[in-house]
Amino acid sequence: MIEGKYIQIIADHQKFDALFNTSSSGLTEKDGNFTKYIDGNKCGKKKKLFKQFSDEFNFPSYFSYNWDSFDECFNDLEWLGTKKQIILFIKNFDELLKHDDENRKIFISLMLSAVKEWRTGRNYNKSFIEPPIPFTVIIQSNESQTCSENFIEVI
Repeated sequence: MIEGKYIQIIADHQKFDALFNTSSSGLTEKDGNFTKYIDGNKCGKKKKLFKQFSDEFNFPSYFSYNWDSFDECFNDLEWLGTKKQIILFIKNFDELLKHDDENRKIFISLMLSAVKEWRTGRNYNKSFIEPPIPFTVIIQSNESQTCSENFIEVI
């Protein structure tokens, strides 16, 4: 398991690729370990970002390609089955919604909120509590100020 902060930012492409290759080869979905990869170069527009996440996380057919639906699906992931750990790698983060600051801020906010919720557990009601599941996002970015939360580590 990748230890450390919820979100890790790496500037070096080779270091990012090496970490992805190590993580994806050692963790299998049948064991409940999910390693997902998003290329920011393919997420320049909101619709393309939704398509990339829908494809990679196998969002269900009711996914509506809007922020509310994205938030619901990204916070659910029930269809993936039993989860022990989720690692999301986002390469070329600088290109993700590059010319759309408003939607980029929405995406970052939803991603940070979802990852924090996954890692702290969920209390749906007093009779059903879902335990925490380690969810880490590894971002390859040349912008050290990509996100500024206390659970982010620049490595």
